[in-house]
Amino acid sequence: MAVHAALRHRGVGTTLLTRLERLLATQGFQNISAITSASSHTYEPTRQFWRGRGYAPVLQLEDLWETDTALVLTKALTP
Repeated sequence: MAVHAALRHRGVGTTLLTRLERLLATQGFQNISAITSASSHTYEPTRQFWRGRGYAPVLQLEDLWETDTALVLTKALTP
């Protein structure tokens, strides 16, 4: 998921994510995960976005990408 730079910090990403989480929860899904860069300084705002919405880091994948370590974050969904 990404939001165009001109539309960031207006709640667009949060709204999209909230609606997706609700939809998945109503369909019986119990968890949702996201994957992003684990170490690149340019992805720090992305990591903050996910953490700020209740996603917790659970796994780092060293060999997924050639240029960076991947970070998997997850969140429990509530019906």
